[in-house]
Amino acid sequence: MLSEARKLGKSIEPGYNADNKQMEKELTMTEVLSTLTRRCISGGISYSLDNAFLFINMLFIKNLNDSNIIAACGLANTVYVMVIGSLSIGINGGNDTLVSQAFGRKQYKLCNDYLNVSRIITFLAFIPQTFLCLSIGKILLFLDQPVEPSKQAELFMFITLPS
Repeated sequence: MLSEARKLGKSIEPGYNADNKQMEKELTMTEVLSTLTRRCISGGISYSLDNAFLFINMLFIKNLNDSNIIAACGLANTVYVMVIGSLSIGINGGNDTLVSQAFGRKQYKLCNDYLNVSRIITFLAFIPQTFLCLSIGKILLFLDQPVEPSKQAELFMFITLPS
């Protein structure tokens, strides 16, 4: 990077980003951490509430003493974690690596770009996941699951998916 800039006759100054060929504002560590925290806090809260939501559902449902409903909620929770949770964790895990590298290179605008692109990708990935989750009853029946828990799992997913 340094040799390329010298070949082009550019000087390397503090804050100069040779990759983007532009000057970036020198930010303090407090400003950077504040911005990253504001951008990441909603995802962290959402992920924590999702897990709490699944746990609390199972606590209430176990008291119903209906094996079909308990089986349906277990199936729906498993599908929810496999379909939605695993992809979200994968996207955010990859994004974590990219943001960490950009932060280490002090390319704070690139951190911002990675976080915004990650939000868009997560939203776009959620669209096919929604259709998959809403047709879970048919999928479970195709996989030879009992009829009643499969129908209840589809209803459970329909009710809880907006969360």
